[in-house]
Amino acid sequence: MDVEKRTLVSEGIILTTVPVFGYALAFAYQSGYAYYFKIPPELISISMPQILLSTTSLVFIVLMLFVISDEIFTTLPDHLRQNPIVRRIARITPMVLLFIASLMLFGRRWEQWIIYPIIIGFQLALEFLRPLLAWHDKKTYAEKLAAEREYRAWVHNRSLFAHLERIVGASIIRFILSLVLVLWLAFSAGSSKALNRISYFVDTARTNTVILAIYDTRFVSA
Repeated sequence: MDVEKRTLVSEGIILTTVPVFGYALAFAYQSGYAYYFKIPPELISISMPQILLSTTSLVFIVLMLFVISDEIFTTLPDHLRQNPIVRRIARITPMVLLFIASLMLFGRRWEQWIIYPIIIGFQLALEFLRPLLAWHDKKTYAEKLAAEREYRAWVHNRSLFAHLERIVGASIIRFILSLVLVLWLAFSAGSSKALNRISYFVDTARTNTVILAIYDTRFVSA
């Protein structure tokens, strides 16, 4: 009975918060678009169709990520799941996916995505090069990785992040970080739309003027 009650509460919370996340996603997208054209954020208004579209997109993305990650996890043999190299690659995967998404959005505009390969390179050096250089007393690379894992666990247990995990829970922190990445991706998608836009509505009442955005009954032109 208690398990069933907790399940109903969890489902209720999810159903309540999904539209809020949909609104946040739509606002992040519109903010990215407005940022490129230097439109003041206080002029942005989000309509119900935009919230519904963002909510549907958010649910679809979450379901696809769940299906893909579950498929990968279930197909990997047990020895690969516990392999330290595989686990380190998995920690870099979110940034790699963000880099691929940004590359697809901005294409040749390298200044928009150049930060991601720099971060990935730093992560690769931290995950694979540092253990090789830091643990000279270990003979094999596997021993170096094991020593590095124990050292990081020792540092992590004394960090502010670990204190937050004990207060609010590790899953909630991971959820918040994932939400931040999704919102940043939505912001980037809005900026990409503004960068690649080639057709605009024209204000016939004024010459040499195009409409950059429409918010409810308000027109932003330049």
